[in-house]
Amino acid sequence: MKEEVLKQLNWRYATKTFNPNKKLTQEEINYLLNAIQLSPSSSGLQAWKCVVITDPETRKQLREVSFNQPQVTDSSCLFVFCSQQEVSEDYIDDYIELVATTREMELSKLDALKQSIKGSVSKMTSENMEIWLAKQVYIPLGILLTTCAINGFDACPMEGFQKEKYDQILNLDHHGLKSQVLCSVGYRDENDWLSKLKKVRFSQDDLFIKI
Repeated sequence: MKEEVLKQLNWRYATKTFNPNKKLTQEEINYLLNAIQLSPSSSGLQAWKCVVITDPETRKQLREVSFNQPQVTDSSCLFVFCSQQEVSEDYIDDYIELVATTREMELSKLDALKQSIKGSVSKMTSENMEIWLAKQVYIPLGILLTTCAINGFDACPMEGFQKEKYDQILNLDHHGLKSQVLCSVGYRDENDWLSKLKKVRFSQDDLFIKI
């Protein structure tokens, strides 16, 4: 199993040319959603949302504001990872209630946790909160990319798009969200020349500092 995971991580690449005629099934998409849902997050807050887009017309609009990158329309599914605009006290209260319900705990026993989270969040400037929330979306993105690789699905993470235009088209401001990063998922076109290239990575001696 360990070797298989490494084999699949070596197999994957940021797919630029998808086969538009080969699609993931709804069951496979649901599987990916389950994996994303299990992503870790700071304090467990999951202060992000993911817009899952298969609608062709919506994706045509988004491609126009994604520098015409074909991955947006030709993949099976487009995942738009969005950060929340803020983490309010009400949001934290809702999260703590969810913890209590899920773990069958008395709400009062979670007061210390609630106050700790609220204390940390309250100390952030608006700029620091925006940066913190933007970073959160890259955790579920990493889970998605790894899950895709292990299961033989192709994927391409993307930052090359006009965020403000995405926010408008998807009406994200109405939901208190900001688009941060995309991921197209599907199956590669076998004629994609990039798929035949060897993976380029710096050596472990260059990448890792062991103490």
